[in-house]
Amino acid sequence: MEVKIDIHPTPESISKMKNEVLNLSLSELEALFADWGQPGYRSRQVYEWIYSKLATRFEQMTNLPAALRERLGGEFEICEPCVARTLKSKADGASKHVIRLYDGNLVESVLIPSEKRLTLCVSTQVGCRFGCVFCASGSNGFRRDLSSGEILAQVLLAKRAASPMRITHIVLMGMGEPMDNLTNTIKAIKMINCDVGFNIGWRRITISTIGVANTVDEVIEQTPQVGLSFSLHAPNDAIRDQIVPSSRASRVAALIEMARMYFKETGRLPTFEYVLFDGLNSEPSHAKSLAALLKSVRCKVNLIPFNQTPNSDFASPSSRKVARFLSILEKSGVRATMRHSKGGDIAAACGQLVACVGEHK
Repeated sequence: MEVKIDIHPTPESISKMKNEVLNLSLSELEALFADWGQPGYRSRQVYEWIYSKLATRFEQMTNLPAALRERLGGEFEICEPCVARTLKSKADGASKHVIRLYDGNLVESVLIPSEKRLTLCVSTQVGCRFGCVFCASGSNGFRRDLSSGEILAQVLLAKRAASPMRITHIVLMGMGEPMDNLTNTIKAIKMINCDVGFNIGWRRITISTIGVANTVDEVIEQTPQVGLSFSLHAPNDAIRDQIVPSSRASRVAALIEMARMYFKETGRLPTFEYVLFDGLNSEPSHAKSLAALLKSVRCKVNLIPFNQTPNSDFASPSSRKVARFLSILEKSGVRATMRHSKGGDIAAACGQLVACVGEHK
């Protein structure tokens, strides 16, 4: 469902975003407070108020000195995302927030419930520059990166909306390519994991990527044990180029090497995401080629039948074809599962997030 917003960004709104306290890491806030002559524990108190108690104003932080509250309020803001629209699936309970950013651009986040977990899918960019054919997020092109604070604000919003339920897992699989906005993505993930942030374990956070060169090593170094899902979608470059056309995307061999390095350094199995298109990459011959490609790779494969997107000429294979593809992989010794995407009736399933642009005049 399309959401249109016409808003004029002002110098005041841009300045406000630059002074967003969510953009400060815990160590950055500690350093700032040291310059202000404040003890280090004050920074943890601020973050406990924001991330645990969901405070939206500094004057609510009653265990801080009044003078510190006043100074914080004079120099910073606590981001309260503006929700342009909320949609909830009648089929499976998934819910989508369309969020208006300070400059009028829109992003989407999705809460996905299941029996034992509540997963939040967050965006890292407005639009996307890579143009994968299965994904609507890049259909309007790339606008800009999200700041770390804008990524965290999505989690804050979802935490408020989900209460009293607790978000158990975070996946950076929404709009944009997380590895193309690596600095802000890593900064946000550290606060998601931090004990005075959202306190979600590394192993419950997953980054999905098409494989941007020279990024996996930094993820491993900066965010140990975070899950990595590589968008493979084909057993060879000829087919993958039709699905992931960007020249900036890694070749199949490079993706395999990234996955090998990830397993070697972390001991965790990487996941290969494989969106199935009827007639393009879902035949038995493709399954056999994929099995041969991954025969010596310690990994998992996540099969995702294509979710229809606007103006797409592609189709999902039949359930019989999907089952046959999965069976071939399993019989070849490849660990594989099929994802049952949720939120399809509200355009919140894998590849369907698109509400990205507020018109600027």
